[in-house]
Amino acid sequence: VTWLLGRLRRIPSVYNVQDFQTEAYVQFGVLRNPFLIRVFRAMERFACAANTRVTVLAQSWCEYLKGEGVDPGSIAVVHNFVDIEEIRPLPATNGFSRRHDFNARFVVMHAGTIAFRHGLGVLVEAAALLGNLPDVLFVIVGGGSKHAELEDQVEKAQLPNLVLLPWQSRADLPYVRAAADVHMIVLRRGMTTHSVPCKVYEIMASGRPFIAAVDADSEIDLIANQVDCGIVVEPESAKAIADAVRRLHGDQKMAREMGEIGRGEAVARYSVTTSADQYEALFEEILKSGKRSPWST
Repeated sequence: VTWLLGRLRRIPSVYNVQDFQTEAYVQFGVLRNPFLIRVFRAMERFACAANTRVTVLAQSWCEYLKGEGVDPGSIAVVHNFVDIEEIRPLPATNGFSRRHDFNARFVVMHAGTIAFRHGLGVLVEAAALLGNLPDVLFVIVGGGSKHAELEDQVEKAQLPNLVLLPWQSRADLPYVRAAADVHMIVLRRGMTTHSVPCKVYEIMASGRPFIAAVDADSEIDLIANQVDCGIVVEPESAKAIADAVRRLHGDQKMAREMGEIGRGEAVARYSVTTSADQYEALFEEILKSGKRSPWST
């Protein structure tokens, strides 16, 4: 659509890539037909090549697009943003935590979608491994295509240190984020190559650390290691998650410091203002260069 409008109006066009849908569907097992995979990949390559510039969420995506033949000079990294005024450090004891009787326990939380790509059953297994730490409470908040399946697993496990809650209202989001001592980012192996969950920035803005069970060299891995605001562990490993929880539970001062660092980084790099400034600079650059879509006539 951006390319077509640019061509019709004879103006520059910018294509924003939020994820690579074809790769996602292939990894989810939804798209298996080799012919359709080639067609959809060709469409994505065309969309990237036909626009004046392409914006992506992660540096690693630049390398992927270069490998697909997209001109490196047309690619720019512009991260997604978070409202740092809405999502901010708040007391862990609040209306949400009181309603669900967290009782000042060390809360390890997944708050977000519950779908195939997350494989949240691993959190049930991790909670079982940490039964010897009675003050640790795993909380899973959300809904999605795999919610019923996860609910069955939770009911069968009958773990006193695990709670499954439904979606909460948007108004409660800042308090949900604040109620955790550490947030979980859990994705199946290979699932971080095509997307960057927006909740990464929300967690950082809330001043809480995270444990990310994600692929090495993914954008989340880079953020955690460069900023020191979270711990990255092997995907799909309950033991690795449990070990990371023990580490933060045993050194809660370090956990708080990681959260503070993450908050500072969210304010500096991922605010609405920062993202808007990046886009404004990109638009000014395009206008000064006088470039239009490569496919304009």
